[in-house]
Amino acid sequence: MPRNPALRPVSQAERRCLHQEGNDRYAAALDDVRRAIVWLTGLGMPVLAVAILRTGPVIHVAPSPQLHIKLDDVADIGQTNHGGLLKRRYAARRYDVQIQWEELQ
Repeated sequence: MPRNPALRPVSQAERRCLHQEGNDRYAAALDDVRRAIVWLTGLGMPVLAVAILRTGPVIHVAPSPQLHIKLDDVADIGQTNHGGLLKRRYAARRYDVQIQWEELQ
């Protein structure tokens, strides 16, 4: 038996528990995504992509002036220069989901 308890072999029961815990988190993330998509489509915002990452779910939407009006916690998360055009990336959170979009300026 290793001295460090973190290095001990994982039992079948522990694996099942970890697997179930992961499934529960994934199911909760899917519920959050569903609520966010219903809210966004209700506002007429087209959803472009959905990803569930380690850091949580992310929804990419098409840019719209409505986003800055409806989302009060908008953060500028980066910018890049594309052929003389400035592309700014924005994000906000709703229903424990990060909503992201890009705008050309």
